[in-house]
Amino acid sequence: MSPLVQLGVTVLFLQTSPAPQMSLREAEIIAEENHPELRALRQERAIANENIKVKFRDFFPSVSLSYRQSRTVAQREFDNGSQSIQLNISQPIYDGGRTSLAHEVAKLDASISTEKYKKARNDLKLRVRTAFFALQQQKGQMDLARLSIKSTDLLYKRAVIERRQDAIALIDFREIENEHKRRQFALEKQEAAYRSSIADFAHTLHLPPGSEPALVAIDLTRTVIRDSNRLPDELKVLAEENSPELRQARLDVYRSRKEYLITSHDYLPSVSLTGHYGRTGEEWPPRSLDWGVGINVTIPLQGSTLRTDAQYNSTKADTQRGLSEGGEFDFYNNPGYRAAGMRNELQLFRARANREDLRRNIDLRIDKFARETRERNNELSLLAEKVSISELRNTVEYRKYISGQTALHDYLEEEIKLQQARADLLEKRVESILAVGQFEADIGLELDYLGLIDLPENNPAPAPGQSAGITP
Repeated sequence: MSPLVQLGVTVLFLQTSPAPQMSLREAEIIAEENHPELRALRQERAIANENIKVKFRDFFPSVSLSYRQSRTVAQREFDNGSQSIQLNISQPIYDGGRTSLAHEVAKLDASISTEKYKKARNDLKLRVRTAFFALQQQKGQMDLARLSIKSTDLLYKRAVIERRQDAIALIDFREIENEHKRRQFALEKQEAAYRSSIADFAHTLHLPPGSEPALVAIDLTRTVIRDSNRLPDELKVLAEENSPELRQARLDVYRSRKEYLITSHDYLPSVSLTGHYGRTGEEWPPRSLDWGVGINVTIPLQGSTLRTDAQYNSTKADTQRGLSEGGEFDFYNNPGYRAAGMRNELQLFRARANREDLRRNIDLRIDKFARETRERNNELSLLAEKVSISELRNTVEYRKYISGQTALHDYLEEEIKLQQARADLLEKRVESILAVGQFEADIGLELDYLGLIDLPENNPAPAPGQSAGITP
């Protein structure tokens, strides 16, 4: 675990100092370090890299060292025995390129594992960001609820005094009292939901049980969401270079093509050079020299296999020489030889079709993002104006109610509209922030790469060496 995460999950026991607060960036780092799936994908990537070494080993000769001792006991005859030690070597020299293709497939598997890890990491960061801003939205809604309680609190205190003086009707007093209690109860529900969401967020970060992150507050009312100033062609280039789906599709095409070539070359023979060198004799160490060289050829023939070999041997210090040849034919030992090629051909076709579909989808996605960003910004402007108008109208209605020109019900109805307008604006801001992050993740960019969101934090991020906002 990194030092930052160790600091981030430290429980603070000093109650006299305020708890350090966790920024969005710190939450993303902690989640990345702690998430078990990312750990598994990192291990999967390491295994894929090890497999490259395994396939690279196939280019080199296989070497073995053998030792054998035998003893024969014959009744009424002389006993005899022998000892031998031998080094055997086999070097493939031709297999139709299948070994090279298998090595390239292993390297592509490692690249695919890397892409899977990058995509999972970006998806996790987006999930953390979504939860982080959901909490910010809940905090904003609680602030609005407290603001509305202050409004009814003034009315309620005034109504209590007027009721003692019989200056207000009982039904009006009960309506004010009920509305005040309703808003207090609504705030209590929001606070309970926020505590539950904090626990869920801590679980998302895989923090120790009982830890509650204290989040850096973000003033969503001052968050700036810009229109993208990048041209569609520029975004298209970025998407084609970085889109995890498209990169994965390209790697799938390359891998499928290599596997298809492996099976399409299965009719080509495999040729290996062999050799052995050793000594034999009746005593240890054996003294008689024994060596030889040869060639092995394996030829697939329409589901059958032909194996031939030729060997030149020299024994007893070149006093005995010989040449041996032989062959073996396995009848129809591979009846499914066509199926592998057909499967790989189908896989290649699907990989190519998927790649082309993703390429066509990029243009649609970019055009949709540009259009929806403009629409969201226009909607935010209209909602902000609606809130401003509702605030002015609410002020007017309050003065009219105080002066007796309007009914209490009309004033409360107007204030409820104001609360709803503020909540709608807050929800739309969070929705717009997450939509930008989702688009960046979809085309494979790091979150905030496009720089379309300005997030004013009410509190600075903790300095290096401080813990990242975990309280008991």
